[in-house]
Amino acid sequence: MKKTLACICSLFIYFGASSQCFLKELNLDQRTNKSDLIVEGKVTSQNSFWNNDHTMIYTSNLVEVYKVFKGMVTADEIEIITEGGVVGLDKISTNSLLHLSPGETGIFFCETPKHVKALPPTASAVSRYEAYGSKQGFIKYDLQHQEAADPFHKYHDVQNELYKHISPSLKYTEKKAFNIKSSSSNVNTLAAPMPLAVTGFSPTTITAGTGSILTITGNSFGATQGSGYVQFRNADDGGASFISPLQSQYISWSDTEIRVQVPSNAGTGVVRVVQGAVQTSAATLTITYAHLNVDFDPGSGTVAYQPDHINDNGSGGYTWRMNTGFDANAAARASFVRAFDSWRCTGTEINWTIGATTAINDAVSDGTNIICFDNAAPLSAGVLGVCYTYWSGCASGPTIQWFVSELDIIFDEGSNIAPTYTWEYGPATPSGTEYDFETVAVHELGHGHQLGHVISPGAIMHYAIFNGSANRTLGVNDLAGGNYVQARSEVANVCGPGAMTSYTGCTVLPLSVAGLKAYQKESGVQVEWSMASEKDILQYEIEESIDGTTFTAAARLLPKGNNGSGASYQWFDRQVNSDIAYYRIRSVTLNGNNEYSDIMRVKMANGKPGFQVYPNPLKDQPLTVEMSNMEKGIYLLSLYNVAGQQVLSKKIVHNGGSAVHTISLPLIAAGVHRLVMKSNTGTLQQTILIEK
Repeated sequence: MKKTLACICSLFIYFGASSQCFLKELNLDQRTNKSDLIVEGKVTSQNSFWNNDHTMIYTSNLVEVYKVFKGMVTADEIEIITEGGVVGLDKISTNSLLHLSPGETGIFFCETPKHVKALPPTASAVSRYEAYGSKQGFIKYDLQHQEAADPFHKYHDVQNELYKHISPSLKYTEKKAFNIKSSSSNVNTLAAPMPLAVTGFSPTTITAGTGSILTITGNSFGATQGSGYVQFRNADDGGASFISPLQSQYISWSDTEIRVQVPSNAGTGVVRVVQGAVQTSAATLTITYAHLNVDFDPGSGTVAYQPDHINDNGSGGYTWRMNTGFDANAAARASFVRAFDSWRCTGTEINWTIGATTAINDAVSDGTNIICFDNAAPLSAGVLGVCYTYWSGCASGPTIQWFVSELDIIFDEGSNIAPTYTWEYGPATPSGTEYDFETVAVHELGHGHQLGHVISPGAIMHYAIFNGSANRTLGVNDLAGGNYVQARSEVANVCGPGAMTSYTGCTVLPLSVAGLKAYQKESGVQVEWSMASEKDILQYEIEESIDGTTFTAAARLLPKGNNGSGASYQWFDRQVNSDIAYYRIRSVTLNGNNEYSDIMRVKMANGKPGFQVYPNPLKDQPLTVEMSNMEKGIYLLSLYNVAGQQVLSKKIVHNGGSAVHTISLPLIAAGVHRLVMKSNTGTLQQTILIEK
């Protein structure tokens, strides 16, 4: 039986420089200055192929050029190479790097190939490029709404926000006439006088990439699907753009009801139906977790397959190997092992082990699961970490099964965040000038577990990370997704590779402590304990619970002596989330054993001061601020966007105790925002998502 571990995820994070999909933002000026070529165009076709060394699959994307803003293009097309793709029954995928699809239109920031390796020579006269900054090298157009989006921003006016920023004098070469305001998609959308309406959908909470079916109700969908389609918020960019299911994922379509499987990269947000006109749901669909899919055409149309894990190493799972340079960085190694154990020991019991070190220092298809820095093979600008998943397919009659044949993780060695930022390897929390390495590691391992992004602040698989923030503990939905994949993987598939088994190497022993106690102190809880003889300890974790059964890590402390002598510790919990709180101490030894103390119960005498805001996400309505058990006084409420700019400042006169205040917001761009409440006694923060 799997361990179950739920967590109350904190929504309080620091803002400043941000990283989406575990990227560090490259602003428009940087992308413009660093690119060799900038064009507007449309992906017309693509073809995937093995490189000359048969170590990586790349995809050639042919882009029809509309406008040239920088550089020179002699032909009407260019070729953009992206990492990953499908060749036969082999596929390589990366969630943090750029993937393109035929029909996508937008602005491409290009550079001569430098990260792709061992490319075969091109047979055409078309110039070959890769995207500068990978995902950030493409700003995708939404033709229905005449907007554009990249991983960090949404642009409502393409000419003024993009054309004029890239070329202030609007000097560009036009290769083919194109105007987003008069594109064919917009003509159909704006001209169609159809009484299209989305009245609801069920269920309102669902999973993505698992075959789960969403039923959408409304009017004038059309007796048949025809050219109609459904759109979901894109989890890979926080919902700035929309994605559509594969044609094979539509179950039924009538004039009043659509039944469709939720695709793997769908995220929390509104749902749209496009049938000549575009209609958006009033309600928000919640996606709790996403399972990565392999999109493959067996000859009858592309199908979304759910891959599983296998007994790859003959011991029930997979063996990872650290590059010698990575292994030599003790802080990085310890941080990664903590992330590793979050999944296999306190999470889903996925059967992962760490074997001998290796000299391999790159992500290549070689059957070895690598953990390394990007010293030998630098990642694209802005990328903090990448998990490469290598899938193989097998067939038994008409049945095709895809499974994980290899996993590689590469971390930026620091150059992509320098000189302003550095890595924090933990267990201390990161400062405002640091990115948290363990957070990135546990997230990328989540991709290796076969989980996709979600739009859910506080979740491990949330699409974004910020400097100064740490999110190292698996939440209830992260665990639900991981356990879903693990349960599938413990059943042998139809051809060859045996099933994965649960990992059993995490030994749990009773922790012998003295002076163990937890008690209320002011509005928080003080936790204290002593070790009579401290030796071979990697770290202590203070775990908390609201029910005494399901615990989550609240803090980590390093051992003081570790030399056999005694040591005493204390920790203060300033944020108690319930009237009754439970605590225990987890000791992690250097050999990977886990030891737990007895559970301590604390009943709080008074409610905890704090505030919450709703609705969240927020769309075209006032913001409600509920203050609980807070002192009388004047509070300053400030709202900051993802770039750290203040977009709202308002004073709240609070008479003490609990009260509700309604705040009318000015016109604010959509995206993740930080709400800060300051008073003479301290500062509270919360994250909100504003939708348009």
